[in-house]
Amino acid sequence: MRFPLIGVLILLPLAAAAAGPFDGKWKGNVTVCGGTRVMSLVVAGSDVSGLEEWPNGKSLVSGQVSATGKFEGNVFGQGEFAGKFTVDAFSGSHMTKCGNKLVPGVVPVVLKPTK
Repeated sequence: MRFPLIGVLILLPLAAAAAGPFDGKWKGNVTVCGGTRVMSLVVAGSDVSGLEEWPNGKSLVSGQVSATGKFEGNVFGQGEFAGKFTVDAFSGSHMTKCGNKLVPGVVPVVLKPTK
């Protein structure tokens, strides 16, 4: 009985480290405030992190993705960010600011996986 328990204990960390269906790097352009920003995300399991960058600054991005691809998070200093991952695309939107003004509505975001 001792050996099956040891086998389970050895395999537990491997199961926790298993890749999620959306794992990897994602990148795309976001057109807002009369210019283009670059958004780069990294998905690891259910955790999503990254940056939205433009010539005069950048904002951190973080959030969570479900097994079905539903994403909820934030672009720090900008606002809520939500969307949907599929195996070959991300489509979503987030609130944003141009200077100190909050832009009405939302900014569309489309990203593709990168190697």
